[in-house]
Amino acid sequence: MKKILLLFVLTLYLFGCSFERKPNEKEMISVSLVPQKYFVEQIVGDDFDIHIVIPPGASHAEFDPTPSDLAKITKSVAYFCMGNIGFEHHLVHRISELHPESQFFDLSKNVFLIDAAPHRRGDHQHYNHNNKDSHTWMSARNGKIIAQNIYDAVSQLKPERKSFYQENLIRFQQSLDSLDNVTRQKLSHLSTRAFVIFHPALTYYAENYDLEQIPLEIDGKEPSVTWMSQVVKMIEERNVKLVFTQGEYSQASAKAIAETTNIELQEINPLSENWKEEFELITNIIAEKMGSEE
Repeated sequence: MKKILLLFVLTLYLFGCSFERKPNEKEMISVSLVPQKYFVEQIVGDDFDIHIVIPPGASHAEFDPTPSDLAKITKSVAYFCMGNIGFEHHLVHRISELHPESQFFDLSKNVFLIDAAPHRRGDHQHYNHNNKDSHTWMSARNGKIIAQNIYDAVSQLKPERKSFYQENLIRFQQSLDSLDNVTRQKLSHLSTRAFVIFHPALTYYAENYDLEQIPLEIDGKEPSVTWMSQVVKMIEERNVKLVFTQGEYSQASAKAIAETTNIELQEINPLSENWKEEFELITNIIAEKMGSEE
């Protein structure tokens, strides 16, 4: 009943909105997550205003769009979905019903999606084969594919600017290649290759650099006592030296693990708007805290 009422209210709201742009107002692109803004701007420069659907600090797992969100998406020339994020499927369906002219682009198109799993290293130990991990942007290699998808989309939206976007695409993809190479070099000689993290946002990062991500959260839920005990055992077996937390999630279980095992707690932000800076920060933390064999 709540969803039906909300849809009714939203429909009334949207029909009362004007979708005409004001004179000299830039066209708008809507994106789901904060990091997407960084990627889009690398390709389009300042050609478009970027509307971020999920605000900084919010969790996409608990997101419920407001009437204002839907109005801005509908006003946008396109909505760039991150792809494989639960709320997006429902949101795209809702917007399509309310505004059939809306255009949608999946930025994870052609990205090889990894199974979401409580614990993984490379291709080993998949505990959950039913879902795919949605954190595709936390990979420099995936970033090149995401950039290509953005270029393809904006070249349709503004074909007269295609050459400009192509130049930006080439430059950005080259910078991602460089970032990938530097990261691989920094992480090539570690005393341990495992880390603990509350929310498993570094699945693709770990896959790319042969690291082992041990998440506390499973299926979006706080860890059970049994799983916490298993994590403590893995920490001892793998000589884990680092526990990552994220500001938008609970800190309690991560702090408990860190105190129990006497290892360091580090907060990161995979949803940072400055994607490259955060990527480099995560790499530097791992390189420093997880030690070197040399």
